[in-house]
Order: sequence, then C-alpha cells, then structure tokens
Amino acid sequence: MDHDVGKAHAFRHNLSFPQGFLQNCTGGEPPAFQCFCDDGVRLAENLRVQVRLFVIVGAQLVNAWGGQLQRNITGTYDPNGSKTDLQADDQPALTAKVAMLTDDMLEFAEKPRDVVILDENDKPLLGGDHDRRFFEASWMHKYNGKYYFSYSTGDTHYIVYAIGDSPYGPFKYAGRILEPVEGWTTHHSIVEWDGRWWLFYADSQLSGQTRLRNVKVTELFYNPDGTIKTIDPFVHE
Repeated sequence: MDHDVGKAHAFRHNLSFPQGFLQNCTGGEPPAFQCFCDDGVRLAENLRVQVRLFVIVGAQLVNAWGGQLQRNITGTYDPNGSKTDLQADDQPALTAKVAMLTDDMLEFAEKPRDVVILDENDKPLLGGDHDRRFFEASWMHKYNGKYYFSYSTGDTHYIVYAIGDSPYGPFKYAGRILEPVEGWTTHHSIVEWDGRWWLFYADSQLSGQTRLRNVKVTELFYNPDGTIKTIDPFVHE
C-alpha cells in the first residue's frame, strides 16, 4: 500500500472470517482502511462476499473483493450453488471484482470490474486450473510500482499472487506465497512496516477446527525480479 497501516480493532472470537478495522496510524493523508466482514454480511443488495479490501490509488480508494461469488452469477444469491467455483473447467475461471469507492467509502463510484488473472500465455486462467485460479480472500498491495493481487485457491489450499500495473489489472500469475497450512484453507494480508514486509495468515493449529482459526505472522521476502519467495508454514528441523 502507499501508506503504513496500523491499529486493529474489534476482532471476533471466531477467526474464520475475522471482523475488524485497520486505520492508518501515521497521521498522513489520505488514510488507508481495511475492513473484514463475516460471510453472513451483505455488502450490496443480493451479494454476499467475505472480504472487503480498500487500496489507496493516488487520493482515491479502490475496493476489491471476492468469495461466494460463484453463488451470485445471475445477480441473485443462490445458497444451494457451488461451494467452490463455476464448475466449468474449460472456461475462464470466476474472477474477483474491483471498483473505485466514493469518498465516504459507503458506495461504489463506478461499475465493478472483473479482476482478470492471466497465465504465461496471456490467457485468462481456466476454471479447471485449481492450483492457480481465484477462489476467495482478496488482498492487494503495492511494491516497487507494481500491484500485487493475492488470493486463496480454496480447495487446493494455496495463497498465490499475480502482478499488474494497475489495481484494475490485468494481472499476470506469478506464483505461490504460502504453501498449505493446517486446516482447509487460509486467508491473509500483506503489509510493510519500517522497511520490512510481513505476511499475516490463519490456520487451525490451536483449535483443530477449520472454522476456528488462529492468526500467525511471518516475514515475507522478495526476489530481485520482484517475485515473492514462497513460504512453508511448517517449521522443519
């Protein structure tokens, strides 16, 4: 992000989808905000999403989100829809969405756009590419002038990322950030503090239950070419 991010407040006891608020603590303008919402909150009419992300672009806020979107492909939420994706392996995968926000952060300032993720041949990732296609847990950060869109692959249990020149994309798939953790999946965030980068993520090591997750943090490192070094969440002797 363009600004440091600080204090966290109001987290739920159930950390499967932590609900909280992050605000810039540097006093700089404009402030950066991060909101977490549980999966039962409707952020827009007939649209259930799990994560709401605000990214500073100049003096504007861009909102990226994703999760449960496969149950809203017609504009009406279907509780009996697919749990994972569009179930169309040979078609472009489901995408996250991105939109500029109004100054009060309560409405979209524009029509949401698809967050397109491209493969090595500049083609959209397909639904059958479960190791790389978007599932949920949107996050975006900026590093050396590039935008990094990271997300969970869901049923293959990776945190992966793609790189673009704009928060609107398109983004080129670049690799894995985090290998599978203990538990079905993990959500994450990436922040810079005092010149060092940190990955926050969740697993179920303490509870033994996927829906009851504990938060962990580890330092994140970049390669000289801007790619991210893959992290193994388990300690090896």
